Amino acid sequence: MSSTSEPKETATVDFPHLVSVCVTAAQGAAGIIQDVYDKGSLGLVEKGNGVDAFTGRPMDDPQTEADRRAEAFIMSILKSQVPNLDPMTIIGEESEEGETEASKSEAVGAVRASRGSPVFSESVLSAWPDDLESVPASSLALWVDPLDGTSEFTRGNLGSVTTLIGISVNGRATAGVIVRLVDRETLVGVVGVGVFRTSPGGAMEALSGPDRVKSDIEDGLDICTTRTKSAPVVVAAFENLGPKTRTLKHGGAGRKFLDVLTGVADAYLYPRPGTKRWDSCAGEALLTTLGGNVSDAIGDPIEYNLYRKSTDRLTNGADPEHPYLNGYGLVASIRGPHFHYKVLLPAVYKAVAEHAPQFPLSDDRRPNAAC
Repeated sequence: MSSTSEPKETATVDFPHLVSVCVTAAQGAAGIIQDVYDKGSLGLVEKGNGVDAFTGRPMDDPQTEADRRAEAFIMSILKSQVPNLDPMTIIGEESEEGETEASKSEAVGAVRASRGSPVFSESVLSAWPDDLESVPASSLALWVDPLDGTSEFTRGNLGSVTTLIGISVNGRATAGVIVRLVDRETLVGVVGVGVFRTSPGGAMEALSGPDRVKSDIEDGLDICTTRTKSAPVVVAAFENLGPKTRTLKHGGAGRKFLDVLTGVADAYLYPRPGTKRWDSCAGEALLTTLGGNVSDAIGDPIEYNLYRKSTDRLTNGADPEHPYLNGYGLVASIRGPHFHYKVLLPAVYKAVAEHAPQFPLSDDRRPNAAC
């Protein structure tokens, strides 16, 4: 791999290498998060302001020293280890947190420690899709949530804390890494390649989709959703799915995606604003690789395009002040397109029509529309 950069208009990025670096970055970030927690001084500040339009409560958006250090570390690794990657295409939740001398030093140490331990086997690399071997740098965006589940972290609920790095290509979630803090289990996946799971000291194994034999909604569903940020539209969506629906409430988008990916839940339902693209990109890439589906609450795919100027198109209910907001909510499922679009979303559409009339639900998706 050359250490020189190509001209911007023709620059390409070695995609398998990029994904491997993201794994190293996410795993190292988890170590930093644990270190901050163990020392007991979280350095908590509150980023949130304003009132949640859906609940009328003040917005809650905490940030800790772990968030700041973990993102600086991830940025340092990506910038130093991926030639031709434009730093402006790395979108982090803690966007104001830049690299530090400490983060650069930690990055060097993590890269050295990872040498000799390739992420992907030769058999996986030999089957890598040709169109994802080397991709135009201009087609990429990286979505980084260094510490997903900060509120849970501050409460000591470490089972809901993850590190998320998603990669989109031409606006579509294409690769993702999720590292679970409590045991450092890592899930990494690439569309067209597969999803793989590894734990510290363990071998990497391919992950298949959960074995779900339930054929219809009458069998009962396990659906995960927010623990702390519910709203009438969320409650109504669950009610519309029927009395046998079992609700699993957790903090952290990454935790809920893991529940769906590993078969604990059939779906993740959050039909209201709140999550951002860095919350959903990694999980979506992994889930779609396993045959699952992700959309917003009005049934449209989530687009992962960069917003750099006022003329750039905003999607999925985002606005200029919050260009990466999943403003029309998030719906993710593992049981295939029929379940997602014909069972799950109609229940969501009905709730949206009643409790979120500001969502632009198309006429053919309204509850009284012909099937």
